[in-house]
Amino acid sequence: MHPPAIDWFHHQPLWLQTFVGNNVLHAWNPPHIAMLRDHVVGRGTDKHGDWRLLTHRLPAWIIDCKCRPAILKALARLESFVPTWWS
Repeated sequence: MHPPAIDWFHHQPLWLQTFVGNNVLHAWNPPHIAMLRDHVVGRGTDKHGDWRLLTHRLPAWIIDCKCRPAILKALARLESFVPTWWS
């Protein structure tokens, strides 16, 4: 089991994190969740897209399409964690 994702500046666990199997899926904010969803469903894979450099740094278990349904469920779970004042 992986340790929780930690904010690099404040050294505190991120609010938006959940498990997908044995992996931790985390996001910094709602736009990050949207970017991850776009990539998982195939809209973020364009070589000339805005997220090209970021998505090439994603972990292999996210890039690999074997667990796509589980990742999409986890992203929905992360969206449910977002406080109303944040959006």
